[in-house]
Amino acid sequence: MIQKYISQKKEMLLLSLLFSNTILFFSIDDIIDYYASQGVAMTQSAVQNVIKRLKVKLPKKSIINEFGIGYKILSKSR
Repeated sequence: MIQKYISQKKEMLLLSLLFSNTILFFSIDDIIDYYASQGVAMTQSAVQNVIKRLKVKLPKKSIINEFGIGYKILSKSR
């Protein structure tokens, strides 16, 4: 189970957002706004650190970045 490896609240929140729509890219600002709506204050640097940690924990290329657009997660069906 992935929750065994994803223990931090901030990581779970980000995964929740990314899985909410696997077609869309989410910008850093979108992600910061989502955290704020969940009562968690985040900076751009903090979001990038969470993404970096998740990329280590998840299979390679699970989270992709489109320069200037944002981040998305690839669903299993791809």
